[in-house]
Amino acid sequence: MIEEDENDILDSGLTRHQTEIALKKASMAYEISKKKNMPVNKNYYALLIYKLEYELRLHTTPLRELEVLALEYYRKHVELLRNYGRAGNSL
Repeated sequence: MIEEDENDILDSGLTRHQTEIALKKASMAYEISKKKNMPVNKNYYALLIYKLEYELRLHTTPLRELEVLALEYYRKHVELLRNYGRAGNSL
């Protein structure tokens, strides 16, 4: 296993340490948005948390907002699901 250094530069151009700090801030902002019932902000921070966790190669936190955003996207783009089934893939 490769030793990970906090000064490693990630794909975003930020260091691992900077990305970890951004993740902590995004998590705090998500919780504040949740408490203040701010759905647009909550969705934004849910996506940001997912992106940062993915970049840090962490297990991603299952957030309800991500499920809802995915459902909204596929509801607007039904043809993507139809094409997926035709290609022999199962849902």
